[in-house]
Amino acid sequence: MTTEEIFLRGALLKSVHHFGAFQDCKDFVDSSLKEDPQVVLEKFQQLLESQPLDKNVLNTFLQTYFQPAGSDTLRFQVEQSIPDWFQLESQLEDNFSIVNKINEDQRQAVLSWITFLFKAWGSLCLQVHPQVYEHPSRYTLIPWKKPMIVAGGRFREFYYWDSYFIVKGLLSCGLFTLARDMVDNLLDMVFMFGFVPNGGRIYYLNRSQPPLLSDMVAVVVRNWSGDNSSLLTFLHRALQGLEKEYEFFSNYRSVTIGDPPLHLNRYFVNTWEPRPESFCSDTQLVNSCNEQQKTQCFCGLASAAESGWDFSSRWLEDGCHLHTICTQDIIPVCLNSILLRMESQIISLYRQYVALLGTVPSSTLGTKDKLNEEEQRILWFQEQRLRRAQAIRRLLWDKHSHQWRDYDMKRNEWTRRKFDSAASNYLPLWSNAIESLVSSQEEAEAIVESFLNSGLLQAGGVLTTTFESGQQWDSPNAWPPLQDMLAEGFLALERFAPGCGAKQVASKIISRYIHSTFHGWRQTGHMYEKYNAMGSEGRGGQGGEYAVQIGFGWTNGVALSFLRHYAEWIDSEIFT
Repeated sequence: MTTEEIFLRGALLKSVHHFGAFQDCKDFVDSSLKEDPQVVLEKFQQLLESQPLDKNVLNTFLQTYFQPAGSDTLRFQVEQSIPDWFQLESQLEDNFSIVNKINEDQRQAVLSWITFLFKAWGSLCLQVHPQVYEHPSRYTLIPWKKPMIVAGGRFREFYYWDSYFIVKGLLSCGLFTLARDMVDNLLDMVFMFGFVPNGGRIYYLNRSQPPLLSDMVAVVVRNWSGDNSSLLTFLHRALQGLEKEYEFFSNYRSVTIGDPPLHLNRYFVNTWEPRPESFCSDTQLVNSCNEQQKTQCFCGLASAAESGWDFSSRWLEDGCHLHTICTQDIIPVCLNSILLRMESQIISLYRQYVALLGTVPSSTLGTKDKLNEEEQRILWFQEQRLRRAQAIRRLLWDKHSHQWRDYDMKRNEWTRRKFDSAASNYLPLWSNAIESLVSSQEEAEAIVESFLNSGLLQAGGVLTTTFESGQQWDSPNAWPPLQDMLAEGFLALERFAPGCGAKQVASKIISRYIHSTFHGWRQTGHMYEKYNAMGSEGRGGQGGEYAVQIGFGWTNGVALSFLRHYAEWIDSEIFT
């Protein structure tokens, strides 16, 4: 008898959702057992044999044998564990130059906001409860060794791509140790499972998320505070992990299309069951479907969850109805842009590793005799990077609208949706491979014009898509990670083609995100997982327009990163 038979499938899981024992399905699969799984299942079987099951009987059983969600972690005492925590807090005004360019009457409000964001790391930082190590079969939590910043709200565990934006925010605050701890924890996941799971629960072990670990490694290396020997040790382990993750996406998420063949990637979770954390909604969704349609739908839902865009009309065959979801049939611009960037990052990290090998004494990590092997890996990844860039250019580039488009493998054409543009259509700018994707100054200018005419850039930031479907990754919502990636992408385009207008686009994205989140915080006292980019005066969230989930790590991370590194692009008038 295993934990999976209680939380991932089986009669107890179905009964919990049939009787609506939890308002949120996730609360059940995040709860924990007071006894070992075998005992709980035996007691449940005895209960079924002894009396009719109703909601009251079930609730009594749950209270007897289950602990509530959240009992598997403890708040990590950051203030006590990081000796310079209060010193770093006291230096915020000096380190965030944005404070000094703001009018005196607004300066204190902005500094209070930055201080709030800094302190939020303490409330979001968790460690694993010791009981999880003593009785692992009673918990759905995948234990991590070091402190971890969780997403926040109902998400009590780490989430993969959230972590990148959190790491950037931590480093913006000088919290290097916490940032490295997070990366070390995620590398542990790769060595355990071959990939980083969607999140830190066993029900996420059939899927990953946008693979941003190489970016996390790269940004930690750029902020490295140790000596060369310790950096070499870190890089050695990190590159082993990144090679494993790259192999996972190559083996299990790749597709070959066309003649001559093009090799690209998709999101694909091979499942025929509802997601345990969304068991009720997934089951209800397929009520009227036949068995083949159910299987396709469950696969599409889980694959969309792997994309991070759960859910969007990008993945819906008819563009409107969730039961038509077909994520697995789509070659997405976003994933291939991220993998192209991953290839670039791995090349850069190998080059740093090779350079360091010559500066430290010979060790178990390798000697100069290994240089040839490492240089061969650089050449191999350069070849993969070039092939992917050429494939993206050939298959996904729309030369008429000057943007990239998702590809429908069933129809052998770009996806047809209710929107003309999505934020993901411009993510190749973030790929660290602009020189292979954009052909000229004129094309760069056309991309800028295309974006400005797309309707994506609104008063509060960049929309996910321009279609209002009712799904959260469609209009009118804007999401922090996309603001960060697109701002960086347009700044990269400006470096490639100076004067093309991309710098002004990046400045607008950065300023409008800061404007929305700052005024939202002043009105409500919270940061949110997403916000309404078309809110009144762009203040994404006035009058109930904010998302329900609060305290989100990646929202904090993007805000802090923008405030620290892009002060020159932020219009100080937005704070008035």
